[in-house]
Amino acid sequence: MRKSKKAQTAMEFLLTYGWAILVVLAIISVFLLYIMPRISTPNVCDVRGKVDCVDISYDDVNGVTVLFKNIYSTSIIPQSGKFVASTDTEFAGIECDLFYDGGLLRAGEGSSMSGSCSGGIELKSGDSVLGSLTIVYRIPGFGETDIRDTGTARFRVP
Repeated sequence: MRKSKKAQTAMEFLLTYGWAILVVLAIISVFLLYIMPRISTPNVCDVRGKVDCVDISYDDVNGVTVLFKNIYSTSIIPQSGKFVASTDTEFAGIECDLFYDGGLLRAGEGSSMSGSCSGGIELKSGDSVLGSLTIVYRIPGFGETDIRDTGTARFRVP
């Protein structure tokens, strides 16, 4: 039985250049893993409780701005908020105090709070900051008791 030279040539090609193809794929994977997330990281926030975090953003003028919605069955009075960068990131130490200047927020209504950040770390365009977000509010008729809903948030500096 006669063996085809074409099959042998194809096998030699794959064995010879297969390693080079794997190296190129590994380099592309590393690029996608470490470079692309900084470019395409969306602004996300997830707060559990009676307040639903809709969006979080950052700009040089207002600092951090959080859009939120009252998903409680009754009205609430938002008080303040705080964003604290995760301690295991390069942005550890950043704290943003958020202020609310509105009044009563009825069930289903949304609003925003914003505030500047401190911590001595200068944020640059493209930075992606991950941390915890706390929204503080009161329920009318329940006294001066502050209720805190906490979750995670990530914003990207434009």
